[in-house]
Amino acid sequence: MPDEEVKRRFRLDTAAIFNLYEELREGLESQAARSHAVPVHVDPEPRGSPSDRIFDLSHQEMERAVGEIAFQLDRRILSYVFLGRARLYGFTVSNIPDKIAQVSTNQLSGKVDEALRSQMTWRYAELMEKLKRLGYNPQLHPQFSEYVVNTYGILKQRPEACTAQLKGYNDPDSLRKMVIEIVPVAMLKDTLLLLSCLCYLARQDEKALFTW
Repeated sequence: MPDEEVKRRFRLDTAAIFNLYEELREGLESQAARSHAVPVHVDPEPRGSPSDRIFDLSHQEMERAVGEIAFQLDRRILSYVFLGRARLYGFTVSNIPDKIAQVSTNQLSGKVDEALRSQMTWRYAELMEKLKRLGYNPQLHPQFSEYVVNTYGILKQRPEACTAQLKGYNDPDSLRKMVIEIVPVAMLKDTLLLLSCLCYLARQDEKALFTW
């Protein structure tokens, strides 16, 4: 779907959602008294598996979790390419090449930091090659991911630590069941692919699936 159509139908494009997230993140982190990923491993619950309990969530909560999958994948990609950059205003996976050129160019002198540009370009190419092996298409899936975020939204707040809800959000089987429950058949294959890519990157960086 063209970006203008997405904006018309859903009011905010993905870049705007990223910007809003960055604006709110500091306040959310201070409320939660932490700025790091929530560990995947938490104390066992007395009954049932995470995938059994995930359907205790409302339909809207599951929709937002599906959008969060796409959002978290995009943030994972951006954070890797633009390593060490705290804020990502206006950055999307779709505009990574343009942003590499922008970030590596001094806005006053116009001088290009060739070493920085080379590093970011290499990280981008390396990551895309890895994701391609999972079926990710750099010409298709960045726009599809934006569409998923705009369609379903993202989680309004992080769950409390050591809860069944948090455990479900960090369990691939639970998220897969939510995707199958929520997403129409025409979008199912590509949405599950986004989840597979997120799971892969979470294993690579040894962090939770959803990080805040």
